[in-house]
Amino acid sequence: MAKTVKLPKIFVADDDRNVTKLLESVLSSFGYAVLTVHNGKDALDQIDNTVDVVLLDVMMPGMDGFQVLTKLKSSPSTSHIPVVMITSLTDRDSKVRGKQLGADDFINKPIDNFELIARVGNLRQVKEYHDLLRNHNKQLEEEVRNRMLEIKESNLETIQRLAASAEFRDGNTGSHIERIGEYSRIIAQKLNLPTVEIENIYYASPMHDIGKIGIPDEILLKPGKLTDKEYEVMKTHTTIGAKILSGSKSPLVRTAEQIALSHHEKFNGKGYPNGLKGEETPMSARIVAVADVFDALTTDRAYKSEYSSEKSVEIIKEEKGKHFDPEITEAFLDCLDEIESVKKHYK
Repeated sequence: MAKTVKLPKIFVADDDRNVTKLLESVLSSFGYAVLTVHNGKDALDQIDNTVDVVLLDVMMPGMDGFQVLTKLKSSPSTSHIPVVMITSLTDRDSKVRGKQLGADDFINKPIDNFELIARVGNLRQVKEYHDLLRNHNKQLEEEVRNRMLEIKESNLETIQRLAASAEFRDGNTGSHIERIGEYSRIIAQKLNLPTVEIENIYYASPMHDIGKIGIPDEILLKPGKLTDKEYEVMKTHTTIGAKILSGSKSPLVRTAEQIALSHHEKFNGKGYPNGLKGEETPMSARIVAVADVFDALTTDRAYKSEYSSEKSVEIIKEEKGKHFDPEITEAFLDCLDEIESVKKHYK
């Protein structure tokens, strides 16, 4: 079976039918596939990214060549197609205007056939090189995207394993880190934070207690109330976690560092480790503070039994403006149905 040869496609727009017939005849004889229209609107309707070169008459009724040129060069799908302006005008102003609008070349009427073929051939070759380069760049961009995705997935897996190791030491085998991530994401979405910030909080929040790796077992796993001295040691899990995560250039890990350090700060400034007040505490940590306390209240811990969701919500309401940021508290309360769904899913 004979292989089909794809002919270079030339698009001609000219209101003079004699001109379009002449151009079609000449270009066809040199191996081009030629499409013709006789007004600007039809040109815009039919020109697509499969066209190799456009021959465009300047003076057409309705929509003139300059208007068509402007539309072509402003569209991402056609801006790369070379455009030759055909005109009987020899004044400098018209050519300057055409160049300013993005015309690649000009040819004057009456058209010289050899000049036509030379100009079209040169521009078609330029278009061919441009297409090759564009396709190569797309391929490179795709390879870079794939590689970045691989790196991101690898980093996320490492992060999740680190978070899981802290949870394992703490004796929390009940999907605590999964719930914290989901609760934090839901609250961040309710606050209409940027998508990238929501994603960073979602993936970083499970590392809030990573510093517990450095807390002795006799304190971390103690079933009863901690002594004042033991509590001071327990509080250092915030600074230990921040040190573990410090020095990274990754926005995700920097968010995790903020959360690890500051998720026990309180809105009224009575939290730890730095006694930050109000918005001095990063938004990410203020969000996780609510998510973490709700999860702690609604699950069994070594030092307490599980509270009902209703009782837990009342406690959080009471701490609005004291422990918790009022705006974040309201966002949490506004999405309780979603929070409850996550809680049941990871029960």
